[in-house]
Amino acid sequence: AGLMKAIVLNTADDIGVAGPDFIHGWGRINVAKAYEDIENASYLEGTVGDGDSVEFSLNIPSGLHQAKIMLYWTDPEASTGASTALINDLDFTIIDANSSTLLPLVLDPTPNAATLGNAAVPGTDHLNNVEQIVIDQPTNGLYALKIQGFDVSQGPQKFFISYRFEEAKISLTYPIGDEHFIPFSSEKLRWDVSPDTGTVVAEYSPDNGATWNLINNAAASQKYIDWSIPNITTGQVKVRLSYSGQTVESETLSIISTPNGLNALFVCPDSIGLTW
Repeated sequence: AGLMKAIVLNTADDIGVAGPDFIHGWGRINVAKAYEDIENASYLEGTVGDGDSVEFSLNIPSGLHQAKIMLYWTDPEASTGASTALINDLDFTIIDANSSTLLPLVLDPTPNAATLGNAAVPGTDHLNNVEQIVIDQPTNGLYALKIQGFDVSQGPQKFFISYRFEEAKISLTYPIGDEHFIPFSSEKLRWDVSPDTGTVVAEYSPDNGATWNLINNAAASQKYIDWSIPNITTGQVKVRLSYSGQTVESETLSIISTPNGLNALFVCPDSIGLTW
C-alpha cells in the first residue's frame, strides 16, 4: 500500500500552483503514468533506524524536462489529540551531479489565509510522511539519494522511493485506435504533455493520413480538446496532435452512423438475421 501511494502521488498531474498545495494536494491522478512507472520498476525501498541513514545512487539520463523523486513511508498512528501527528520523522536529501544538496518541497502550515495559497519551496520537513524533490532540466549523471532517520521512535521504519523521469514530449492518450464514433457526437481528444506550456493543434484524417483537417487548438495544460465527430462513414480515420515541433497520431478508428429501427428477424445457433 505504501509503494502504491508513493507512485500514485509522484505521477499525479500537478494542478494549481507548482508543486503540492493545500487546495489541490499533489494534483490529479494519472493512471497511465502510474502504470508506466510500475512496469518500469521506477521505485526503491528500504528501512532506516533512529539516527541512521541509507543512501541510493540514481542515474538520471540526459534530455529530461524534469525529474520527480518522492519519499513515502507509512507512519505509525499518533495518539488522539497529539499536537503533531508524525511519529517517525525521516529526512530526504539529494546530492546532484554538481555536488549541490537538493531539498524537498515544503508548504507553510501557518494558519493564515493570506499564505495558505503560496507555492511550496525547498526546505526541511518535520510534519509529513511524504517528501518530494523536483529537479527541472536536470544534468545527467549519478545522483545520491539520502534518507536519514531524524527521529524514529518506533523503528526501524520501512520507506519507499518513487522516481519519475519526464521527457519534453507529447503523448496521445485518447483515442489511440480501433475506437468507433458516431457522426455529430462529441468526443474529447486527450493527451499527456511535458512541459505543459504552449499550444496543441489537433487534426483528423478521413483517409488513413493522406489528408488532414483541423479540429481545433488548445492550451497544452488543458490536456484535452472537444471534437465534434464529422458526418462521414469510414474505417480509415486517424487523429493527430502537433506540439512544439512534435507530432503524434493514432492508429485507425471508425466513424459510422447508428442504424435506426434495428430488428432481429431470427437468431439461430449458426446465423442471425437483422433488418434496419
